[in-house]
Formats: sequence, structure tokens, C-alpha cells
Amino acid sequence: MIFASGAYLLFLPIVVAVYWTLRVNQHRKIFLIAASLFFYGWWDYRFLVLLVGACLVNCGLGMRLLIDRPTQRSRAILAIGIVFNLAVLFTFKYESFFVDSLVTLLLSLGVAPHLEALRLVLPLGISFFTFQGISYLVDIYRDKIKKAPAIADFFLYKVFFPQLIAGPIVRAVDFLPQLKEKKNWSKIDLRYALVLLLLGYFKKSVLADSIGHLMDPYFYSYSLWSGGACAVALVGYTWQIYFDFSGYTDMALGSAALFGFRLAKNFEAPYTSLSLTEFWTRWHISLSTWLRDYLYIPLGGNRAGVGKRNFNLLATMVLGGLWHGASWNFLSWGALHGFGLILEKHFPVRVPAFFKWLGTFAFVCLSFAFFRIPSFQATLAYLKQVLTLEPGKPMLHAEFFIPFFLVITLIHWTGRLQRQELIAFADRLSARAFSMGYGLAVSLALTFSNCWQRPFVYFQF
Repeated sequence: MIFASGAYLLFLPIVVAVYWTLRVNQHRKIFLIAASLFFYGWWDYRFLVLLVGACLVNCGLGMRLLIDRPTQRSRAILAIGIVFNLAVLFTFKYESFFVDSLVTLLLSLGVAPHLEALRLVLPLGISFFTFQGISYLVDIYRDKIKKAPAIADFFLYKVFFPQLIAGPIVRAVDFLPQLKEKKNWSKIDLRYALVLLLLGYFKKSVLADSIGHLMDPYFYSYSLWSGGACAVALVGYTWQIYFDFSGYTDMALGSAALFGFRLAKNFEAPYTSLSLTEFWTRWHISLSTWLRDYLYIPLGGNRAGVGKRNFNLLATMVLGGLWHGASWNFLSWGALHGFGLILEKHFPVRVPAFFKWLGTFAFVCLSFAFFRIPSFQATLAYLKQVLTLEPGKPMLHAEFFIPFFLVITLIHWTGRLQRQELIAFADRLSARAFSMGYGLAVSLALTFSNCWQRPFVYFQF
């Protein structure tokens, strides 16, 4: 079920109404679990077995880990849990990569294989709920979780539908304590939730989908266009993926707030960053902090000298790239950012802030070519086209797109707190003014929403 779909716009108010009608907190939790499973099963009910199975295994291992901690046996239990979650992730996410590699090898040997039956469908959200399971077990091992949650609490933590498909990656130490709080409708910040839902819908359906529809033809036939046109299309995709994913996050936070839950923010004006290091504190924050806490620091972080730090940085970013999918493109994307972070630390650049921003933004745009274009060879050809000066080829209506992207960039740069300011403005309005204004904004968003609706970009990860 897509957040920006009519089905979700019907599903959400029904679930909210029933949830707050229930008086007993335990009944609310069980109902939310059922609603979340329905939400996930809407896409393909068969994968409910995988989701529920992962919940049961992680719940059982967590209980065992709490019993055996801090004995030597606890390390073995943690290892089993990590291997289990990674095995689930690798089986479904990376199986196609190995099948494709095998097909390529056999074709090079003159054999025409028929291996389509070996291909598995990628379950939605698998990257997110497997990382949840790992962080839960590691936090128990690190003594951050001292008591096993009730089974219903653990299941709700794992399957809570606002964050189930594409995050933010929720940690048990942040979510489980909220289940102990007594929820009260009078304490719900309804305007905050409604503003985030509308803002997220606008970003996704009006901006991201429209930009994607306009830019797609230039990626499909890049050889017909000038290098400048290809560069503009790449800038367009950079904005598309931001509006798409941050729009999803806004709708996730708004949906969770309607039930009295707080999810972590995932974006903080990332395209205002003056360095790659800063970019990774603002882009997909729940993933970057997860990689830092559960991979980079356990590898040794920056505690063992420059050489080891560089290796840890590169390994973390490469694995972060592969988390998005098994392909040379994602590996290259992660490696580019890893080398970029290393170079920043070795060769700090002393130039005016504008040039720092421009260099960082250009690097991010170019690296996203590995996200947008499906094959490694095609990505290299596209980047070559970007750097090629061929007079006579069309320029992608640059007289419109370049000013448009400059305006968006300016708004993004000067409005770091624009979401907070928008919510604060909504809070100052009278109930009647807010209702009228919100109704008008919803009408305009629906009017200008893109009729070429597409799934959220991060659903494929």
C-alpha cells in the first residue's frame, strides 16, 4: 500500500478512528499489529510468513540473550541472530545478482541457461526490518535493553506500518519506551500530523513524480542529448529522489503521530551541506547513524590510526551501498562516497562556503547516476555523455529547468527550518482558519498531483 494512494487515504483514517475508540491499551496494540499486517499483506500476503517468522526468531533470540547475558554463550546467540537476519536479507536481496552472474558466465561458455525459476521476488521493506532485528539484538548485548518486552510490544515495534516499508530505521531503545506511555487523544498534536501528511504528499505526488516523469526520457535516450542536458537531468533526479524519500518520511512521521508515536527524522536539508561529512549527517539519518553505531564503530572507528580509519570508512560506505542492492552500481556509489570522505579528511579545502556547497552538491548529483541508471556500463556511458561537448544536440529546455532547479535549491538553502516554521504557522491559526486553509491546500495538492503515480524510490531497497 503506497502512502500517496487512495487506498491509504482511506485506510489511515479508519485505523485511527478504531484505534482511539478502543479503551484498553493492550487492545490498541493488538489492533495496530493486525492493521500493520494488513497494510503489509496488501502488496503480497505471502510475505507475511517471512515478516512474522523474522519477528518470532528475533523475539526468541532476544529473550535467550537476556537470560544468558553476560555469559560467554551470549556472544554465540548474538552471532546466530546477526547471521539469521543477514541470511534472510542476502537470500532475497542478493540472490538475483548471483543468478545473473551465473547466467553471464554460462553464456560466455556458450551455454544458454534457463534459470528464471531461481529468481526470488524482493519483499518490501526487507532491508529495514532486518536491520531493525540486528540493532535490537546488539542493543541487548550492549546492555541498552535490560528487560524483554511483551510479545505484543515487540511485534508492534517490528511491524508498525508507518515505518515498515521504507523506514526510518526505528531502534527498540527509542520505540519500546513509548509503548509504556498512556496514549491520550487530547495530547495528540493533530495539526503537526496533518501538516506532515500533506507536506509529504505534496513532495511525493506533486514534485517528485512530476520531476521523474519529465526527466525519464532523457535517461532512456541520453545519447541523443547534449552533455548539458544530461547534467540537468541528473540534477533533476537528485531532487526527485530527495522529494520522494523525504516525502515518504514526512508521511511516516505524520501517520505515527496520529497514534501518539514519535519516529526519528530522516532528513535535515541535506543539499545545504558544505561537505560530504555534513551531507551524511543530514541524508537518510537513520541509516547513516545505524551504519556508524553498528558497523563503523565496531570495526574500530577512528581509534586505530589513519590507515585503519580510512579502511573502516571505505568498508562502511561500500557495505552501505550494497545495502541498497547487489550490483556494481550500488557498490560503486558506496565506494565513491567512501573515497570522497577519506579525501575530505586528508585534504581539507579552504575556499568560500559557496564553492564548498557547489562541489558537494555536484559530487552528490554525479554519484546518483549510479542510483538512477540500471547497469554499470550504461552509467559510465551516461557520465561520459555529461562531460562531452557535442554542438548541435538539444539542451533539454534548459531555459526552464535550470531556473526551476535554482529556485528549488535556493528555497532548500534558505529554509532549513521551513517545516518547523510551517507547523508553527499552522499552530497560530484559529481552528476555522486552519480547517479552511488545510482544505484549500489539500484541494490544490490533489489537483496538481501527478497522474503518473509511481512507487516510492526506496521501496526497491
